[in-house]
Amino acid sequence: MSISQGYLCQVNDQLSCGTCCGLYNIEKLNREHLQDLLFERTERFSRVPRDMESILIFKREIESLESQNRPDSGMHHCPFVGLIGDTMATVGCLLHPLSPANKKIDFRGLSFWGGLACSSYFCLSHRDLPVGYKQILKKAIDDWYLYGLVVTEKDMIGEFFTAVETASGRNLEKSDWEDNEDFLDTVKAFFELKRNWPYRPDANTDICNFSFGANPDESPLGSKLADKKISIPFPAILKALNTNVETDSELEVCIRQIEELVQNAAGAI
Repeated sequence: MSISQGYLCQVNDQLSCGTCCGLYNIEKLNREHLQDLLFERTERFSRVPRDMESILIFKREIESLESQNRPDSGMHHCPFVGLIGDTMATVGCLLHPLSPANKKIDFRGLSFWGGLACSSYFCLSHRDLPVGYKQILKKAIDDWYLYGLVVTEKDMIGEFFTAVETASGRNLEKSDWEDNEDFLDTVKAFFELKRNWPYRPDANTDICNFSFGANPDESPLGSKLADKKISIPFPAILKALNTNVETDSELEVCIRQIEELVQNAAGAI
């Protein structure tokens, strides 16, 4: 396996992830608001002299200008995550040595986690997901905002593709997703649930799971159903979607919607 096959951070000039930088840990989260915030931040940083004092002044300015109320108080939101590339079409690190304005100097040591952590950390999806699943994810999604919301949801991704393989009676192969728009459209429709799932308690604060090592025994359901200790299909998917339902009929609707996407994906290969 080549590194590029399994690499999930910077995929191409339209697709990248900044979830480990706390990208989505902001108030009133939606794509337009986050895009505007990153654009203004990036424009401001473009005028900053590249020396330690000026960069740290920029950090303090950003923290005074932007709300510091975080949906997840335990997840750091880095003020140096911004928009990168010639067209500023993806998210990335403004301190990275590959940024032309930094002239190959690595300023990541000025960040909260420091240069070593930023250059060496990889999420559990990078480590644990099969290469094929990663390739499908990168092929099906063409928007950095949705991609970042989904890519760290290792258990959700694995459970969905495993269910598709079970429904089709075989493992997914490269020919299944290359030039197969029906399959890729269905996969994208499934992952779109991450931002439009109607059974999430708060659409603005519960869209992204920031705790990479969350308790696997935590129930994905509302309190009434959780108390029943029932066994349910798709527990990882329901948990990743922050599902909160209180009745059996609501749960049936959730499961039916996921099952339909599984069957559509299996039927497309």
